[in-house]
Amino acid sequence: MTNFFVIISDLGHGTLYILICLACLLLSWFMQERAAKGFKTLAWRMSAFWVWGVLINTALKYLILSPRPWYIDGALPPLHPSPSGGYGMPSGHTQSAVGIFFFCWSMIQLGQKTAKFGDKKLFGLGLGLSWVILIASSRVYLNAHSLAQVIMGASVGFALMALILWIESRSNGIFLGLVVLVTSLGACLWRIAHPNLLAQELLSRALEFGVNITVAPRLSLVIISFSLSGLLLWLKHRSHLKHA
Repeated sequence: MTNFFVIISDLGHGTLYILICLACLLLSWFMQERAAKGFKTLAWRMSAFWVWGVLINTALKYLILSPRPWYIDGALPPLHPSPSGGYGMPSGHTQSAVGIFFFCWSMIQLGQKTAKFGDKKLFGLGLGLSWVILIASSRVYLNAHSLAQVIMGASVGFALMALILWIESRSNGIFLGLVVLVTSLGACLWRIAHPNLLAQELLSRALEFGVNITVAPRLSLVIISFSLSGLLLWLKHRSHLKHA
């Protein structure tokens, strides 16, 4: 089972999600006007979800400062060949996995607005939810996260999904999105300016497995994530003005 969950966990890295966003953008160029609009909306939703998610997840991890299970419990060694570093709350893999559910839901919502809820819709939503459960299970099994950390990750993911849909439906939702991004940026910058002092036993435990627990977020990651997030929000704002 370990090898299976290692593969599942590795699939939950960002490469898969980037490919989905690029595929949506490419399809929007080659489809007819009506279909292209749907894929542009899908690309906006997915890009916003995963780019904003990096910034929000980073801010929460460095505010909550919750260690991964194997950092503090000698009976729980990391089972992944390349153990995850950093903090554990919320689970970034699980939060990102909710994007697959969001993708399936969006495909249904954008492609079949007038259709009744049938087997195809149920299959799509079940597929997306199964991906979330698989990723969350793999992270717990590999001792990368506790159950509470993956539940928190899923909760943040679904909350972000709801925020993006709300922003999309309301012109004044842009302001709320900006508040969330600026608050996340501020939290990251505060932790960079005031790095956490970690207990020596925690550092020693991590170093046993060749993992470096960073005490503050990487400034480059924070700036890039915020810049891309701001760009997506500006594009959505322009879209609202165009259709006003």
